Amino acid sequence: MISFLKKHALICGFLLFTSATTSIYTVNAFSVNSLKSQGSKLETLTQIQTKTTKVTKTKIHPSFLPILPKLKQTSKFPILLPRIIPGSEGENKLYAVIETATPNKYGIILGFTPDCGGGNACRLGDISAETITKKTPRLSGKTVKLANGITAYFIDTKCGANCSDSTLTWQLKRVQYTAGIKAGKLKDLVQMANSFIAP
Repeated sequence: MISFLKKHALICGFLLFTSATTSIYTVNAFSVNSLKSQGSKLETLTQIQTKTTKVTKTKIHPSFLPILPKLKQTSKFPILLPRIIPGSEGENKLYAVIETATPNKYGIILGFTPDCGGGNACRLGDISAETITKKTPRLSGKTVKLANGITAYFIDTKCGANCSDSTLTWQLKRVQYTAGIKAGKLKDLVQMANSFIAP
């Protein structure tokens, strides 16, 4: 009888131990799975945030990328270039060709050939910037308000055998910037000027 009770007690103890162990294992497995799930969700959220950041990050127009290293190496004042160039949306690739690059000035031709020298056939427009000095001419033209309250001056195109650039010029932090589009409209130049950013 005593032997039977001992065996019964041992069996009950074993069952209780097995049940407790199983419960602990289940809890631990749940905790691990929960942590893995949370980690996976966090990783996914991070990836989404990273992708969103990459998508929303503003960039200059791709035509400027090949010449940007030279501009940064040469210019001694803040470089600003547009993200938007009206008229470049077609199938023809747009090229930015450096016309002038000194520590105090740069001039860039926007054309549809990689060697466009500003000729009317290949030209779309131009971009220029130079530091303001005592010799800088006083700005003239139709006054236009840009973003952040900046005042710009618009000079319309003149057409004869060919059409000249319409230009929009403004000054910011002792630098004068000009955007030009051949026979361009004021609204297009304003859109272009408002998209100027530091590369």
